[in-house]
Amino acid sequence: MPPFEKFLASVRMLPEQTRYHTLMTALEKMLSEQLLYVYQLLGEGVFRDTATKVKMEISEPLASRRDLVKRYNLEEDFYGTIKRADKMVKLVRGSI
Repeated sequence: MPPFEKFLASVRMLPEQTRYHTLMTALEKMLSEQLLYVYQLLGEGVFRDTATKVKMEISEPLASRRDLVKRYNLEEDFYGTIKRADKMVKLVRGSI
């Protein structure tokens, strides 16, 4: 895992006008891919447990920065990402 400073430097190199969108899109894609990877490797039970743990982990940061969360619709984006991963799991299982 790269050091946080290197990550931050990379983010700051993005054009300011598209920085937020580029960063959020990439992070949402990473989360969704990782959740699908968990499902493929470990099965549905572990996938559900992991999604629940991710929700628990993010709840405190979302609650502590409500002003930013509301301004950038972070909560909707985050839960939408988890729902998309869940839909993909259902598609793979054939239950949709």
